[in-house]
Amino acid sequence: MQQRLVRILPLLLLAAAVPPAARAQQAAADLTVIVADTTTGQPIAGASVTAGRARGETNARGEAVFRAVPAGPVTVEARRLGYLAGRTQATVQPGAAQTVSVALGLDPVVLRRLNVTAATLPRSPLLRDFYIRKATWGSGRFLTRDDFGPDGRGRMSDAMRRIPGVYITSDGGRPLLRFGKNVPEIVGGECEPIFYLDGTRYGPVNDLDHEFQGLLIEGVEIYNGARIPPQFNGANSGCGVVVVWTRRTLAS
Repeated sequence: MQQRLVRILPLLLLAAAVPPAARAQQAAADLTVIVADTTTGQPIAGASVTAGRARGETNARGEAVFRAVPAGPVTVEARRLGYLAGRTQATVQPGAAQTVSVALGLDPVVLRRLNVTAATLPRSPLLRDFYIRKATWGSGRFLTRDDFGPDGRGRMSDAMRRIPGVYITSDGGRPLLRFGKNVPEIVGGECEPIFYLDGTRYGPVNDLDHEFQGLLIEGVEIYNGARIPPQFNGANSGCGVVVVWTRRTLAS
């Protein structure tokens, strides 16, 4: 018995001489986790990986290295956007570096159905600019051929009545177009806008329907106190501007 104690005593003294931190290090090991795609086998970079309480991220080789993982069983999990989460169990052996693999399967994201309607712009540069302004200008009002009936021959006065701030008055039975303005120097608060026809200054317009009858209108731009495109913002345009486009410009 005495001889046995003599043999064990040096071992006990040696163990006592080892610092606690060193003993903990001896009871741990490095763990490398490799994350790959289940279908292609290619490494997955940027995956979030946990090994027990430790957290890391895979590099370009799909590797996440954890230092001094406590010995014993550990749960390893990996996650990456677009993939299903993966999990595996590992047992860390003291002092022995280990490698485990986690394979992730694709998790496709189903997007909500999106319907896109595409419109073909006219070949005419003038009308192409009209439709671009209609979509992007951000001020003014716009009418298209649909606002003038199935054959495009509807009366201008009927289409214009639907525009806020626009008034149709009468002079001996002839319809006249006026814009409402909150300006003291304008008697009655109404004034006559400037007209353009197919990009050229036009007027005066003394009979709204007669002047544009049978022209097959493609579109109309109405700027009533709104920001006016510079090509139409000329002299006497302070009341507002009406730009009428006909289908004859389709051939230009």
